[in-house]
Amino acid sequence: MENQHRQIAGYRELGPDEIAMMNEAKAIERRFNSFIDKLRSAPGIDQRNVAMAQTHGEDAFMRAVRAVAQPARLTMASVAAFEPVGGMIRHVGTKVVDAQPMTRGEWCALRNWSVPADENADDEGYLVEYADRIQPLIPGHPGYVSWSPKDVFEQAYTPL
Repeated sequence: MENQHRQIAGYRELGPDEIAMMNEAKAIERRFNSFIDKLRSAPGIDQRNVAMAQTHGEDAFMRAVRAVAQPARLTMASVAAFEPVGGMIRHVGTKVVDAQPMTRGEWCALRNWSVPADENADDEGYLVEYADRIQPLIPGHPGYVSWSPKDVFEQAYTPL
């Protein structure tokens, strides 16, 4: 996908000199990683220190790239695109879920529902199962299940 950075909160446009510095940092990082790989395969080398060098190197390159990119510091206020309505209170949570791709139409069929007239059966999304419910809603799924639009799901969850 072209211009992905425009879809990531806090990212900005980089100029030609900044792009060149980022690419140079990435090239040096590749050489560093090759050296770490060589150390990992060399007999008699202290692998604990190699692991620490790798971790500190990753941190150093990440910080060098951030120094150039200067991503914006995000706060809950800057992330919120709208205020809660109708007496709702905003929450932040973390859950581990199981998910599989499923269209809105497939979700409705699974629940024995008709697709509402103002919704598209072909909308991409995910069947999402939470493992924190004792009484299953749908046979074959022991947890609480719901459906989430693809973009919403993919912004909230990362595969393990």
